[in-house]
Amino acid sequence: MEEMETKKGFKIYSWELLLLALMQSGGIIYGLFHYDGFHQVIILIAIIYNTINCYKNALTREGFEEQQRLSEIQKASAHARLGKFAFMDGRSPIVLIGLGYLTALILPEKLKWMAVAFLVAAIAVMIRSIGDNIQKMDEETRLE
Repeated sequence: MEEMETKKGFKIYSWELLLLALMQSGGIIYGLFHYDGFHQVIILIAIIYNTINCYKNALTREGFEEQQRLSEIQKASAHARLGKFAFMDGRSPIVLIGLGYLTALILPEKLKWMAVAFLVAAIAVMIRSIGDNIQKMDEETRLE
């Protein structure tokens, strides 16, 4: 991504991350005005953490370079695990959650456990992906 310098010397390293952070800021404001209980506090904390990271990665060189490095590690890890289906690595939890939702809508009450199975599979895929990325980062730091 090409960096852009504004009039005051302020650099934007990633417009996509900046726009994402701005949208998440709107979600935070909405969540603060439509407070619905303790579970929403947990969601707001997660969104605030992610928003701060997005701003850091979009507006600082160090954050942007770190995000690019982690992205390359994730791509290499996905290619090593999935081969030619590596493009599905980031999408597989979304696909599994969608299948779980459709299963919950379509199947009768006795078979609702299948929807839960899809959701558990999505969580397992996400946890494995995180573990693979951590392992890949450890290997990279040992090589340096």
